[in-house]
Amino acid sequence: MESTTTISITSVQINTASSTVKSYVDTNHELPEYVTINNNQVTMPQFLDLMVTNLKNINSGTKPSVNLETVNEPISTTDNFKTGSLTKSEYLTLSQSIGSTIDTTGKAPGSITCTLGTMGFDNLVYNFSKILAFYSTNNRLPNYVSVSKSSIIKEDPVDPVTPTSFTSAQINTAASSLKTYIDLNSKLPNYVTVNNVQVSVPQFLQLMISNLININSGTKPSVNLQNVNSPLSSTENMKIGKLTKSEFINLAQSTKSTINSTGKAPGSLSCTLGTISYENLVYNFSKVLAFYTTNNRLPNYVTAYPWPSTLGWISLSHYTYHHQTTDYTCGPSSLMMALSSYDFAKVSESWLANAASSNSNTGTSQNGMIAAVNAVNAAYGTNFSLTMEKFTSWNVIANYISQGIPVIVRVHSWLDTYGTHYVLITGINMQTGMIRLGDSSYNGKGTFSVNDVGVAIHEVTLSELQNRIQWMLDNGKATSPIMPLFNN
Repeated sequence: MESTTTISITSVQINTASSTVKSYVDTNHELPEYVTINNNQVTMPQFLDLMVTNLKNINSGTKPSVNLETVNEPISTTDNFKTGSLTKSEYLTLSQSIGSTIDTTGKAPGSITCTLGTMGFDNLVYNFSKILAFYSTNNRLPNYVSVSKSSIIKEDPVDPVTPTSFTSAQINTAASSLKTYIDLNSKLPNYVTVNNVQVSVPQFLQLMISNLININSGTKPSVNLQNVNSPLSSTENMKIGKLTKSEFINLAQSTKSTINSTGKAPGSLSCTLGTISYENLVYNFSKVLAFYTTNNRLPNYVTAYPWPSTLGWISLSHYTYHHQTTDYTCGPSSLMMALSSYDFAKVSESWLANAASSNSNTGTSQNGMIAAVNAVNAAYGTNFSLTMEKFTSWNVIANYISQGIPVIVRVHSWLDTYGTHYVLITGINMQTGMIRLGDSSYNGKGTFSVNDVGVAIHEVTLSELQNRIQWMLDNGKATSPIMPLFNN
C-alpha cells in the first residue's frame, strides 16, 4: 500500500522563498523553473498557490502552515497592462481570484484582469513575490505594489551571454555553498550556481578539480566551462580516514584525466581508503576549496567519510548555526539553534541567558535552560518544552532526530579540562558510528574566541561523545544530560 505524505510549508519559509524569487527575477528578468523550500523543489504554479494562500492568512491575522498542492501550469498566458500601482485592497482581491481559479481548475490562471489591464501568469508570480518579500523585511503588508511590464521580458531582443569561464574566487565561493548544502541535506543538489549561472554538478566537479590543480601549482587563472556528463553508475566501498594533500591532488588529476578522455565524471576512483564514489569526490573537493576560501591555503588533509545516502544519516531538516558570544553561554546558544529548527528566531542569546540566569562563574544550569524555554512560552505564547533525560541508547536519540525533535546534550568540554559544555545534536549515523553537532564554541582549532565564526558541523564518533557523557556522570556534573526540545 502506498502512502502519501502531506508537505506543509510555514509562512516564514514562503516569505523567505518569495524574496529569493524576487531577487532571481530582478537579475534574470524571467521566472526560475522552481524554488527550493525546506528541501522541496516547488514549481512556480505551486508557489503562486502558496503565496496567495499565505497572503490571505496574513491579512486575516493568522500565519498557519500551508499545504503544498499539485498545481498545473496555465495553457497560455497573456500580458496587456500598463505601468502603475496596485493598491493593497486590489492585490488582495487579485489573490482571491487566483486562489479561486486554482481551486476550481487545478491550474494557475494564465492571466487576471486588474485596473492596469490584463496581467499574465509570470508577472502575477513576480508581483506577489514582491509583496511577501516586503512583508518579510518590514513585518507588514505594503500599501501598494508598483508593477511594470519590463520586469519580466518573455523574449529578449538579444540572447543573453552565458559566461564560458569562471574565476578561481567564483569557483571557491560556489564550492563553499555546495559543501554547506551537502552538510545539511546529505545529498548532491540538482545544480550549482556559479556567478549567477546554473551549472550541472559534473560540470562543477570539472571546475573544482581544474581550479584545485591550478592553486596547487601556484596559479589562479579562470577555468573554462566544459560539457561534462554524469557517470553511468557510482559505487563506493571505503572506510573513514584522512586523504593527505598529495593524495587529494592525485585524485583531482585522475578525475581530470577521466573527464578529458570520456567526457564523463568518474563513477568512482581508488584511494588509500578504498573506492570513493562520484558523489563523495564532489563533496570532498568542495570541502578542500571551502577550507581554502576560509584559510587562503590548501589543507594538509581532508577527513573523508563514506557517502551518507548509503549509510543512514539521520539529520534535522534545518537549523541556524549560532556561535556563542561569551565563554559561558553555550547553553543559551545551543537553545537558540534548537529553537531555530522550529523556525523560531525571536529571542537573542543574551535574552535567553538572562532568562536562564547564566553567569560567568557557573555558566548555565539545566534547570536554567528549562526556565529559559518557559520564559519564551510566557513572552511569545509558544508551547515549547525542554526535558531532562538519562542517556539510554543512541537509538533513542536517533528516533528523536528522525521526528525533527532537536536534542541538546550536556557533555565534558573539548576546551576546558574540568568544564562542561552544551551542544545540539544535528545528525547521527548509526552505521558509520558518527554524530554531527551544532557546537557553539567549536572552530576546529581547540581554542575559543568570541571573534570566531565557528562551524556548523562538529563531527565526532559516537564512542567519543558517549565518553564525554559518561564523564559527566562519573564526576557528578549531571545525571540526565539529554535534553530534547518539543514543540507541543
